[in-house]
Amino acid sequence: MTEPRQIQDAAMTLRAPRDAGEVSSLAWSLDGNSLAVGFERGLILIWDGQGRAARHRGPYLTNGSWVMSLAWSPDGGALAAATSSGKLYIFDTGTWIAASSTPVAGASLRRVAWRPGAADELAVTDHEGNVAVCTRYCRVLRTLKTGLEDQRGLVWLGGRHLAVGGAGTKGRSNLAIFDPDSGARFELRGHRDKVLALAAPPATDLLASGTDDSIRIWSALDGRPLRILEGHTGAVYSLTFSADGLFLASSSQDDTVRLWRTDSWEAVAVLIAEGTHNPVVAKRRGSVGLMLRPPRQQRNATARFEQLVRHPLLRSGALAVS
Repeated sequence: MTEPRQIQDAAMTLRAPRDAGEVSSLAWSLDGNSLAVGFERGLILIWDGQGRAARHRGPYLTNGSWVMSLAWSPDGGALAAATSSGKLYIFDTGTWIAASSTPVAGASLRRVAWRPGAADELAVTDHEGNVAVCTRYCRVLRTLKTGLEDQRGLVWLGGRHLAVGGAGTKGRSNLAIFDPDSGARFELRGHRDKVLALAAPPATDLLASGTDDSIRIWSALDGRPLRILEGHTGAVYSLTFSADGLFLASSSQDDTVRLWRTDSWEAVAVLIAEGTHNPVVAKRRGSVGLMLRPPRQQRNATARFEQLVRHPLLRSGALAVS
């Protein structure tokens, strides 16, 4: 097996207010023209797709609450934000007026994800084993008890099922698939450690999960483990597939981002992100976007974004590293 290519390339810098705190989440709009970035003190900023000045500075949310997760609706008309205070905010991207609710009382929210093909329905996880399915106006439709704590993994599978990962309790698996309408549960066993990240490519039955130092690839249809991807030396906190499903990007506490081919599961590139502390990956319209948190001493001043232009490994022409 050939060694993955090491990448260090040009950077662009997006500056945030000094009092915004640490970058905690990001999401590209589906058309790739807007980037939402959340911060530890509740601020959300929107940049255009070229990294130019913020189009809109979202309000400070509940004082002291981290923006844990961001997600654009499939039609681009709404931006959802899950916060550590337990509040879910859904912004109308035309007016930037937000609806808000506390879908699960007293629990810090972890991840939010829109149902594919449904611009009016999304799911949100919390720290204590609950999943709430809500409308875009924050009305709770139903809730599930998952038996998982600190649910950092959440992804829709084909628009019908939800994969949820975290720390299993009372002998339960750390990863499970749910039918949110019926509540039916199917466990995927194999992870000894807490699941920290999940991703699923469109139009396939694959599911990727990340833990302390490895990535597992599963068949979401029957729960079969297909592959274990090794190479990271720290916890894998973020995963995303390219829009065409040809690549999987993973980021780790070891300060690297790895790019894997999904036809061979070979690591074909590694981005060295020394000192960035848990880079985060996100998908941008046919390419893979990556966020690198700034070094600790710079966090209160700058959110740093890297960009690799016309990377030869991607058919879409660009690997956006943010």
